[in-house]
Amino acid sequence: MKKNILTFIILWFSFITFLKAQDSNIKLFFKGGISEYGSVQGIRISGGGGPGPWYVGPMFGPGLEYDLNRNWFLQGTFEYSQNIYGGLVPITEKIERGKNTVVDIMSNIKKRWDWFYLISGIGFSFQQSTDSFISGNYEGEDYRRRVYQGDSNVVLTGLMGFGLEVYPIEYLGIFLEGSWRIRVYVTPVAQLGINYKM
Repeated sequence: MKKNILTFIILWFSFITFLKAQDSNIKLFFKGGISEYGSVQGIRISGGGGPGPWYVGPMFGPGLEYDLNRNWFLQGTFEYSQNIYGGLVPITEKIERGKNTVVDIMSNIKKRWDWFYLISGIGFSFQQSTDSFISGNYEGEDYRRRVYQGDSNVVLTGLMGFGLEVYPIEYLGIFLEGSWRIRVYVTPVAQLGINYKM
């Protein structure tokens, strides 16, 4: 997983370096917010009965944006998110909550109208989760059983979203973005970000 991520990062930065050499019209941005892994009910792209219950967790990362003119923009983003297993447990038992970590490497296209924009994209998600266990004591016997089995996947990912973007000063912008990550399961994301024209 780490080797694949490193390869994509190198290719991504090589492409951006090429664009930078051709034109200085590039913005650097950083966005952070929250995501709830696979929580859109009734929408499952593939897989089993569902991704399991997960607490809302952080999602953040940097990106670069290239101005294609006529209010069209091309983006490359690298984002990290993590959620903790949220299954319920009786008060007589203890739970060891696993984690679900996802790294998204995306190429996006953005169309802007004044302060409003639409965004869509495609890329890859590197997902890895760990096991979750519950333990307790029944009639003097200790027990420990797995309630969620961790897994690891690399999947093709889509993005659809919209946002609001304003520029308090010429070279510095602020934006609020809502999106859906279409991985194995559909994940809603809300983020706040800033961008800077290089």
